[in-house]
Amino acid sequence: MIAKYLKKLNKYALSYNKKIDYNDILYELEDELLEQDVPIKIIDYIINNIKSSNIDTYHTLKKKINNVIFNLLKSTYIHKLNISDTILVLGLQGSGKTTTVMKLAYMLKSHTMIGLDTTRAGAMDQINQNGRKIRCPVIYSRLATNPIDYLSKIKLPSKYIIDTAGYSKEMKKSSEIIKKIIRLLPINVQIFYIVDSTQGIANLTQIKWLSNIVNITGFILTKMDSQMYVGSILSIAYYFKNIPIYYIGHGEYAKDLRRYNLDYTQKIIFGIKKQKITKKDIINIQKKIINDEFTLLDCYKQIEDTMPMMQNVSIIKNIPLLNDFMSNISTNDMLQNLYRHINMFRSMTYKELTDKKWQKFINDKSRLKRWAIGSGQTIETCRNLLVSCKLTMNSIKKIFSTTGHNNKKKCTCKKCLQLKNLKNNFR
Repeated sequence: MIAKYLKKLNKYALSYNKKIDYNDILYELEDELLEQDVPIKIIDYIINNIKSSNIDTYHTLKKKINNVIFNLLKSTYIHKLNISDTILVLGLQGSGKTTTVMKLAYMLKSHTMIGLDTTRAGAMDQINQNGRKIRCPVIYSRLATNPIDYLSKIKLPSKYIIDTAGYSKEMKKSSEIIKKIIRLLPINVQIFYIVDSTQGIANLTQIKWLSNIVNITGFILTKMDSQMYVGSILSIAYYFKNIPIYYIGHGEYAKDLRRYNLDYTQKIIFGIKKQKITKKDIINIQKKIINDEFTLLDCYKQIEDTMPMMQNVSIIKNIPLLNDFMSNISTNDMLQNLYRHINMFRSMTYKELTDKKWQKFINDKSRLKRWAIGSGQTIETCRNLLVSCKLTMNSIKKIFSTTGHNNKKKCTCKKCLQLKNLKNNFR
């Protein structure tokens, strides 16, 4: 990543007056950009801009790189978003169209989802399930084979978002199908192209082909929680300056869609870390656990955001009640156990994840069966995972609700000192 390169510059710049060695430094920058799948033409543009300036120190070089990339990104941002009543979503298969349609419907609240993906098996079921998750009306048909015939027959609502198949340059008659779909829609239709940010240069040929057929209103970047996104963003900024980026998707849930922001994009490109968890956040988590308000969604976020949580295995093993349960578990087994939790959480609905009385699911056979099928695990494994969550929550609750031996806060007995150390570890 570019962030690693900038860290190297910081190491070189032991003093701001240290002279620059252009040959070595710019070769390293080229390598970093090529690894991020940035086109050679853009790399030459960035390096020529740097060379054209009078740069003497590593400190000024770092500033110049920031400025060059920021100026590239400027063309992709618009201050005011005007969202139409009719939205058509296009993109390659697997780029995240159906999930993005759900996120847009959840964000806009008033739009109906329409399924026109008649080529992919399970596409209609997916959009139907997404509609249930966010409680949004959906128009779809499992029997539809021709998207144009189906669209011409249905009664269109006042506001709607259309999910389409993964039309590409290589598919036969795909340009004709897209043109016919647009003819059936109002003049003010907005066309969003979904860009898989992990594909880099591979997106360019498809976008160029589609821009010759239709007027693309804007881009929505998906899978921004991955590592390979710099190539896609810079390619769009350089080759499609007149088409702005509207939103970026950074997860699989309905809420994981945010407006494209220059400051945020620059931060993730240059690897500026997210704000660390504050003491206030930790206190809020503790309060949730003590007040029985800690949901499975909270648990999911804690595991996913802190996957290097393996450093806390030693702490977890020392928790009362879990000592016998986890004493013989190795670090690798613990890691596999956390991945099992994540897979199970991903097979749940949003309503189940946010249910404060989730412990009742332990004996719910129908739910356990559905989660087992969705996560590729056995029913007994899913039940055991929920039991381990329950044991962990109860143990942490017991730790923080206990004041000390005989309710004396300043007790210096061995048990109370151990309890105090445990609390400090969690904080």
